Amino acid sequence: MPYLACCCLILLRKLINLRPYRFFIVIFANIYPSIAILRAHILPFCEVIYVDIRPLNQDIEGFVFKQGSILNLPFDDNSIPSLSCLHVIEHIGLGRYGDPVEPDGYLQAARELVRVLQPGGIMLLGIPVGKERLCFDAHRIFDPQTVVKIFQPLVLEELRFIDDNGNMCSQDTTFQEAQEFRYGCGLFLFYKI
Repeated sequence: MPYLACCCLILLRKLINLRPYRFFIVIFANIYPSIAILRAHILPFCEVIYVDIRPLNQDIEGFVFKQGSILNLPFDDNSIPSLSCLHVIEHIGLGRYGDPVEPDGYLQAARELVRVLQPGGIMLLGIPVGKERLCFDAHRIFDPQTVVKIFQPLVLEELRFIDDNGNMCSQDTTFQEAQEFRYGCGLFLFYKI
């Protein structure tokens, strides 16, 4: 199963259990097929607020688009009850999608997501994991421990890995095993105290 489909599946399972009235999707990279999947499955039970740096011209009931940057989200502090950020952070600061070249851009984006998440709120983060490196100007690959560190003070509630072949790993896969991936994916479920 392709890893974006795995991300969507895990996200949908969490949302079905949580039943939020509103769900926020922060997007920067162009993964519109995943948005179509999520929109089709989330809209029947909650409103979706979608943020992207590029304009999006769609008029769908319950689907609200806000143009904005992950470096300056159009939301108040501690205002978002549930959000996802799938395959975005790894691109921030590399200039590929219209954002400024900024070596610490991913750190700024992480701080911004933490800023808007309300206490008790959850965030699902999908991000490449493996041997930490920068593939300029495409993306970064993170050591899973780095991800946990940059999202402090959020608390890691659950973590799933997808290996280099796109297979969902068992729940007991360790950080050390994931550090050996060439280009795997980590699905981090954080909550804010």
